Amino acid sequence: MVIYDLHMHSRQSIGENSTEEMAQMAKRLGIDGIGVCRFFGTKADLVWEIPADDIDFVKVIILKPKTAGELEKLAAAVRNNAEVVAVYGGNYDINRAACENSMVDVLFHPELGRNDSGLDHICARAAAENNVAIEINFREIAESYKKHRAYVLSFIRRNIRLCQKYGVPVITTSGAHTKWGLRSGRELAAVSHLLGIELSASLETVSAVPEAIVSENRKKLGGKKWEGVSIVGE
Repeated sequence: MVIYDLHMHSRQSIGENSTEEMAQMAKRLGIDGIGVCRFFGTKADLVWEIPADDIDFVKVIILKPKTAGELEKLAAAVRNNAEVVAVYGGNYDINRAACENSMVDVLFHPELGRNDSGLDHICARAAAENNVAIEINFREIAESYKKHRAYVLSFIRRNIRLCQKYGVPVITTSGAHTKWGLRSGRELAAVSHLLGIELSASLETVSAVPEAIVSENRKKLGGKKWEGVSIVGE
């Protein structure tokens, strides 16, 4: 089983540690691949510094649009450069637009800063149709407290139920900003299991699901896949 954590921040974005330090800690935790996240502002943000290491570094770009229309433009601008296109969730209109956009791979923390879960049946149905994964963010849970944590857990549970009902892919990530915020794949899977995902499926949220996203996009970026067509061999 290959373990991926597609949402962690190094100094290439807003993290405290270097990418090398994050990678070393990830390997100690048994993680095989990590997302090297960058926020998109200009074309310069589409250049990742990838260290020489045997861990799988995944080039993740995070879009933080102000409007649904801006999201469409940003996704089109980065799609051919990033291995994973993620959207910074929280605003309902942005959450919905992300779910409706097939160029988006993952919607991060749709419940962030809200008084509800940030998703409804319209979003979930669209996410299923466009194969947009919904994130369970460990940091969002760990850094909340008291009554707010209870709300966050409740919102994530609701989103999990929606994803299960409509067949939406789910990934679990650390959301780490430091190397100490990283967690092993089994720890992350345990969180999603406690929130309502069946045990084997919870393991897939850190393995098969993120691995499929990365693999599929690398095929497309390598020119080996077009709409409905896949080339086998050379």
